[in-house]
Amino acid sequence: MRMIHISIHLERIDPLKLYFVLALMVAGMNVYLKFAFFKANPSGMVKIIECNFDDPHQCNAVITLMNHYMADEMGGKLPPYSDEIALKIIEGLKNHPSRLVLLAQYSGEYVGLCNCFINFATFSAKPFINIHDIVVLDKYRGLKIGRKLMEAIDTKARELGCGKITLEVRDDNKRAQKLYKNMGFEEGKPVMHFWSKYFK
Repeated sequence: MRMIHISIHLERIDPLKLYFVLALMVAGMNVYLKFAFFKANPSGMVKIIECNFDDPHQCNAVITLMNHYMADEMGGKLPPYSDEIALKIIEGLKNHPSRLVLLAQYSGEYVGLCNCFINFATFSAKPFINIHDIVVLDKYRGLKIGRKLMEAIDTKARELGCGKITLEVRDDNKRAQKLYKNMGFEEGKPVMHFWSKYFK
């Protein structure tokens, strides 16, 4: 009897395929199952797009990803946005004249976000991009999605004739620091401190 070979990717199990396999087995067919992790070749599945704030799905993705970031230890373990604040976030970003918001899609799902703002450097007389937020969903980390977001920002900066890209990173966020160093970022010379003054 001929054996049927079927591959199943564990990270995107197709219910119809499983039903088909079960039907074959019930029918007495010899079925050889090969299980594989979808992470093997992720590069072709990642798509970076600029957020369209007229698309409610993309707006929802921005809020979902920011909530994920804030809940993380590196985001301060903060509570999610209230509905009121979420609306203000979307409206604020949509109407900000210098915002640059990129979304990462993986197999059709929004899994990464990079919020940036285009500014102007008074020393070099050139524009520059500041990366304000960058986040990738936990279960998609390790697929180089953060790197692809950074590469997209790098490309945009070169298109705009920017003199530099800036970002802030926590001292204890060693994983992010490793990525940034690999992307060519370095600490300021002399070392700069990021200070804030908050208003209620």
